Amino acid sequence: MVTLTPAERKLLAELALGFTNTCIGDRLCYTTASVDQMTTRLYDKLQIPIDDKLNRRAFAIRMFYKGEYNSGDDAET
Repeated sequence: MVTLTPAERKLLAELALGFTNTCIGDRLCYTTASVDQMTTRLYDKLQIPIDDKLNRRAFAIRMFYKGEYNSGDDAET
């Protein structure tokens, strides 16, 4: 299972709320280009394939709601 950083978890939560990349950038004080890059890296980290038949954003949101990633909260200290 993939472990997400706090920033990645926040980005995924913003995606799940339905915000556009521009809106996410405004809310988190990033440029739209930065959010574009961050989402691409997030999709890659979650191992969501590039596929014409698959909406990577929707798939990431599904993973968010199903908890199909490690939040890092249970990491050993």
